[in-house]
Amino acid sequence: NEYKSYLSMEDELNFNLLTSPGWNQKLEKVFRLHDANKDGLLTMDEFLNIHVRQQTNALAVSDDLKYKLAITMASFACYAGFMPDSKMTLKQFKMGIAKLASHEEIKRKSGAKTLLDHWTDAYFDLIDQREDAGLTLEQLSVLWRNTGITTKDSAKKTFEAVDIDGDGRVTRDEMKKRNHMFWYTENIKDVSGLYGITLE
Repeated sequence: NEYKSYLSMEDELNFNLLTSPGWNQKLEKVFRLHDANKDGLLTMDEFLNIHVRQQTNALAVSDDLKYKLAITMASFACYAGFMPDSKMTLKQFKMGIAKLASHEEIKRKSGAKTLLDHWTDAYFDLIDQREDAGLTLEQLSVLWRNTGITTKDSAKKTFEAVDIDGDGRVTRDEMKKRNHMFWYTENIKDVSGLYGITLE
């Protein structure tokens, strides 16, 4: 299957990312953000805790929608190199995302949905299942506050980073573009504030 084929792609790394100061800054801050016990190692549980459990904790949504997000995020984590009951170093985390970036770019160019696209759709479905609807700062802040990592001020900065056309609503397409830019490109200017992370 696709995942087994992916695991055999030993040398498919995006070396431009691995040598980019901006991308490394993003990955280092993301790593520290998720490292709940500050031991310098990251587990799948720590990664999923923020993106699944904490974000859905106070939301009145169906178990099906929570399950969809959990499966989507677990898939992303596995492709990034996480394994259940194992710990990942910062270097391993960077290598995993650099490999995933190459894989996702191939899918994106072919017109197929990427893991980040599925992540965004599952994320949006928690609040608004209308495909063409955009989300307001107030709506998205509900999710971000539940993570315990985003203040009111940083929620505003995150929203401004994602609201590409500045119309006061964030669409799925805008979120997908910014997620791809954050995880898989060297760009830091246009994604500073995303996930509550300030980039310089």
